[in-house]
Amino acid sequence: MNSGRAVLAVSTALAIVAGAGVAVVSWPSVPLRLVDLAGGACAGYQPPDRTKSMSVSLPVRNDSGEDVTVLGAHPFGTVHAERVRLRVLPGHDEHPNSFGPFSSLVDGRPVEPLIGAVLPAHRTSTVIVTITRQDDAAFAAIDGVTIAQRGTFGTVRTTSLPAWLGVAAAGRIDECRGDAPEENRT
Repeated sequence: MNSGRAVLAVSTALAIVAGAGVAVVSWPSVPLRLVDLAGGACAGYQPPDRTKSMSVSLPVRNDSGEDVTVLGAHPFGTVHAERVRLRVLPGHDEHPNSFGPFSSLVDGRPVEPLIGAVLPAHRTSTVIVTITRQDDAAFAAIDGVTIAQRGTFGTVRTTSLPAWLGVAAAGRIDECRGDAPEENRT
């Protein structure tokens, strides 16, 4: 009888420990979030400027108590984009939706590729998204950015930050819209 109680006690203890472990791993931990309302904006240069690329600032806050190392990052919902580059000013809180040439947004400050960057705890870092339009496209846009970081017990967590951002060709700002057909999105 005593061995039965011992087995039951050990089984119960193991079930509680396993349940706690599953709860910690599956508990939603999203330390990264957008600061203020970011996204829902489109900009373009004035004619006759034929520049195909423009950068926009996207402030991302790390609310966790630990630095976050970015393991991976990519835009999602791209439309007519030839290329999208993601770079970051770690620990620098810039205004959301500032559009312009990359050099004017970073203003001589050190910038890093987003992948591999360390986003400081309890601070805001500014992701610089540079969108290059395809040739002859009226605009190029993204629906947001997905960032992968380390989770608990060696897991990888992804955070999707929805922020519609567009870049229009000179003189075609009215054609820049977020309701592009699904077949144009990648």
